[in-house]
Amino acid sequence: MFVGTLDGRLIALDAGTGEVVWETLTIDPETGRPVEISEARHPEGTALVYPSAHGGHNWHPMAYNPATRHVYIPAIEMAFPYARKPDFEYRPGR
Repeated sequence: MFVGTLDGRLIALDAGTGEVVWETLTIDPETGRPVEISEARHPEGTALVYPSAHGGHNWHPMAYNPATRHVYIPAIEMAFPYARKPDFEYRPGR
């Protein structure tokens, strides 16, 4: 079974056990969080990021063709401008 996520990942699950067979993003097994790549950080200025805040794949159904082994995903290809606020301070719970 394939699952498309809002953050643009594609995950293949074992239909019998529900275990992840493979995915398009590396997950840290200790924290369960995605492993960031250096290109994901935008320390200064504005960057155009994909997928946007609307996500890469939403509620639209996916399809799989076993003859071609292709997965068809209706994707939202919309960019989102991202800029870091210089005086931003993260406060948990707010």
